[in-house]
Amino acid sequence: MAAPAIAIPAILFALAHIPRSLASGSDLGTIVYFSLLTSLVTVVILRTTHESRDIIWLGVLHYFMDIAIGAFG
Repeated sequence: MAAPAIAIPAILFALAHIPRSLASGSDLGTIVYFSLLTSLVTVVILRTTHESRDIIWLGVLHYFMDIAIGAFG
C-alpha cells in the first residue's frame, strides 16, 4: 500500500516543476533529467519517512529540499 502513496506525490512533484523549466527555456533532456532527479529525491524522502515512522522527517527534509532548489534556481 505504501508504493502508490510514495509514487503519486513523486510524480506530481516532478510535474509541478515542468512549467518553470519550460519558462526558463530548458531543453527536453534537461527537463527529463530534472524530473527524474526530483522524483527520486521525493521517493527517498517519503520512503525514509515511512520506514522511520517519524513525521518530523518531512519538515526537516523539506527544508533541505528548499535550500537545494534555491541553490539551483
